[in-house]
Amino acid sequence: MIDRLSRKKRKAMQARMAELRSRFKAQQTAETTYPAPPPGRQDAVFEQGVEWLDRLAGTPFPGEGAAVHFTDDVWKSEARSGHG
Repeated sequence: MIDRLSRKKRKAMQARMAELRSRFKAQQTAETTYPAPPPGRQDAVFEQGVEWLDRLAGTPFPGEGAAVHFTDDVWKSEARSGHG
């Protein structure tokens, strides 16, 4: 597409692209400042909130992990290949 443009238009387009690149690079290198987060709260209200969330979660799962075994025919099934 660029080959079809006249020399004058191609030069103008290249100048615009160079300007856009420099603006983009300036935005990327500009330092963004964010407000400091409020300090953490480790008091009675925090502890009560954690206890409330733990009660909402219910009883924990038994054990630390689980082992799952699959038969070998699962790996070449139609569901895995996207045709099923």
